Parts: sequence; C-alpha cells; structure tokens
Amino acid sequence: MVKKSISLGLMKGRFVGVDGTLIKSNTSPYKNKKSNEYTDPDA
Repeated sequence: MVKKSISLGLMKGRFVGVDGTLIKSNTSPYKNKKSNEYTDPDA
C-alpha cells in the first residue's frame, strides 16, 4: 500500500510511517437478522 501510494504521488519523502493497529469494526460478513444489514450502528 505504501509503495503504491508513493508511486501515485500521494506521499512524498523518503521515510513513511504506517500504523498497523487493528481496530474492531462494527461490520460483519453476516447480515443482522433483525435489520437485514451488515453493520451494527449500536456497536
């Protein structure tokens, strides 16, 4: 991702820091049976 961003000119410079912290999302690969959606806005 970093190499592609640099090649597209989105980032400049020789040193790039990337944060790979995992953040829990409110999305799911399964639909909610009540709302019939993939996301849970209350999460």
